[in-house]
Amino acid sequence: MNHTVGPILSDKDFFDTLDTAMLPEICECARNEDFITARKLFSDHVRNSVDPQKYFSIDKKIPKPKLSAALKETAERALRHELRSCGVTMKFGEKIDWFANPTFNQYKEWTWQLSRHSELKALAEAYRATGEERYAQGCVELFDSWVKQAIRPEPEERAGATLCWRTIECGNRMGLIWQDILHSLIHSPAFTDDIIIDWYKSVYEHAIRLRTHYTKGNWLIHEINGLAQIGILYPEFKDAREWTDFSVSKLDEELDLQVYPDSFQYELTTCYHTVVIRHYLAVIAVASKYGYPIPKRIIKRLENMVELFVKLRMADGRIPDINDGLNDLAVNQVRAYADFFPENLTFKWLLSGGK
Repeated sequence: MNHTVGPILSDKDFFDTLDTAMLPEICECARNEDFITARKLFSDHVRNSVDPQKYFSIDKKIPKPKLSAALKETAERALRHELRSCGVTMKFGEKIDWFANPTFNQYKEWTWQLSRHSELKALAEAYRATGEERYAQGCVELFDSWVKQAIRPEPEERAGATLCWRTIECGNRMGLIWQDILHSLIHSPAFTDDIIIDWYKSVYEHAIRLRTHYTKGNWLIHEINGLAQIGILYPEFKDAREWTDFSVSKLDEELDLQVYPDSFQYELTTCYHTVVIRHYLAVIAVASKYGYPIPKRIIKRLENMVELFVKLRMADGRIPDINDGLNDLAVNQVRAYADFFPENLTFKWLLSGGK
């Protein structure tokens, strides 16, 4: 079947994905094909159950960010439909074309990474910082534009075969971007019933793609972070627990498959090593806040991976910029993650300047 407007899920199929025990009245309406009532009841349920205060109390989250000059510039640029990817800005007109590519050599990463939605996240942050509805409205407008154009690919289409649904972007949207947006805008008038329904439909479509089209290496950790967060933060879906259980099992398994005994991630780049740590700890932080138990062995292995920055430290205090590397001070990397491991004496030593 050809689809011209997303999300693909019909109302009937969407309500079939929900947990009947959690949402009996909503599911009963859907079984009776009273989708108008079901949509309204579901939207009310979401507004009552999504808890921004709880979510933004997760470690490293910022409930009310400052409207810095950089954040304001990004948000205002997004309102003008000037979107940036891979360091190149494109000025769109009234309508965003999510399949565009303004680069002189048609660099594919520009289009792929445009769908990481960094501008949407900036608009959500600007809204939290100021409460100005124009930022919420601009974010919703961009989401609505994307979700209608970016039709979820058919199941047989491989991870990188599409412009808007490459699996690394799916993982980033679900693990690093969209959850902040949802919890920022859920009580804004801009987040209408129709937007909520399309949001949850698209999240389900992301879950199916991530559950069936995961890849390997650091990409896999992006993908699994996204799937885990869907499972934890969207318990309305009947498959939510299976997605979380699968994700945590996969994360546990991958520590043996892609981390060497010395704790260096097997791609041997300080940048991807950091990326992997970041995504693991994102899952751990959300799981911890929402009561999903993470095996202690996973946390210990992550602690060892952070310690690697201290062991790799060169005479100038930096970590080696090898392969697709990261030319940064070891202390900066340790500081970013040390709060997760408050008893680690090596981290305390480094952060204290050796005192």
